[in-house]
Amino acid sequence: MSYATNSSALSLTSWRRLGLTAFALFGLSTVSTFAQDEAMKESKVVVMRAPDDATFSISSSGTLSLTLPRAPTSGSGVNLKIVNSGDFAIWGAPLSFNGSAWTTKINREAAQALLIANAVKAEFPGAAQGGKALQVSFLREQFQSHIGSLAGLAGSDALFYTPPDAPAALTIPSSLSDRPNASSFAMAARRYDEQLTAYYHRLAAQHDSAYSLWLDLNTAGRLSDWPASAISTQENAYKSLDKKKSTVAGQKSDHRQNATALIKKWNSASGAAEPVDLEFRDSS
Repeated sequence: MSYATNSSALSLTSWRRLGLTAFALFGLSTVSTFAQDEAMKESKVVVMRAPDDATFSISSSGTLSLTLPRAPTSGSGVNLKIVNSGDFAIWGAPLSFNGSAWTTKINREAAQALLIANAVKAEFPGAAQGGKALQVSFLREQFQSHIGSLAGLAGSDALFYTPPDAPAALTIPSSLSDRPNASSFAMAARRYDEQLTAYYHRLAAQHDSAYSLWLDLNTAGRLSDWPASAISTQENAYKSLDKKKSTVAGQKSDHRQNATALIKKWNSASGAAEPVDLEFRDSS
């Protein structure tokens, strides 16, 4: 089981929203001050690039293996870290030494992390001089050729997509007993309509974010080694999300029609001088 808790689809795609504009808000003076503060801190980690004779591989069963000549072959707390361009760990798991390699099992979340990662690090606590942690880092160009092996872990669900929670359904009664009952129902119907609207927009936002990231990766050539069938499976998965949005839109339309019909029925049958009003926010 991975120890990372920040590998949801939302966290994996949030880097796209930072942009140059967000960085510019800090200003050059702030960046300079931050750099000076960081320089004054003594690093507790020694980072080295994986040497040319190191190897990185991913099996079809999802085992990630690293051979690291001159690196420790034993030790406790040795971990794999998949990091983004800000050196932030977006997924991680313990490493075990088996035969001649450090290995760990990776899952779908790890596959997503590897697709957007800047580097993969093996961290050895206390293995560097002075008792510092040693990180052996495989940069993007050193493991990109193995990304094709991740296609089997992707599955048939859309990558980088986390479905939002749907609102609890509102039951439409067959009839309304009195005015307080009718007024209460009208209020609940408006509230549920707003919940469906918010749900629809969350679906659209999640879909757009996930698919944009997928297209960016494809354009950048990070999926060039994937089989055509895996690419097609993902494209179909994103298309199915459009159908989900259409389903929710239809659900909202049906709810409005049914709720409006029920209130009209009550108003007509009650003969009340002041009918119960039911208007939805964007149709009033």
